[in-house]
Amino acid sequence: MEFFEKSKLFFLGLWNITEEKVSEFAEDMVKRGKITAEEAKKMVKDFAEKSKDKMEDIQDQASGKFAKSIKELGFVTKEEHEELKKKLVDLEKKIAKPKTTAKRKAPAKPKTKM
Repeated sequence: MEFFEKSKLFFLGLWNITEEKVSEFAEDMVKRGKITAEEAKKMVKDFAEKSKDKMEDIQDQASGKFAKSIKELGFVTKEEHEELKKKLVDLEKKIAKPKTTAKRKAPAKPKTKM
């Protein structure tokens, strides 16, 4: 599994656990009479939205840093690799094609003197 896929799953799991804890905390606050049920729902919803935004920011930063590191090490991207493969196939086709544009002329017959 790719690094990015693993990190995404990790953050999703972490976010899920944290969201559960926030929900539990909000329910506890409602039971204690500190906040209303509506306030608790809003708290959980706000947390979920902010967490999602932060998680996306972290993934973008990690992705950018990883891509930069890969480039600095001299690795090519998948897109660059595919482009090079296509160019190679095109060149192989050009080499393998018989040259039909330049027709050979028959050698000139030597002139005989009579």
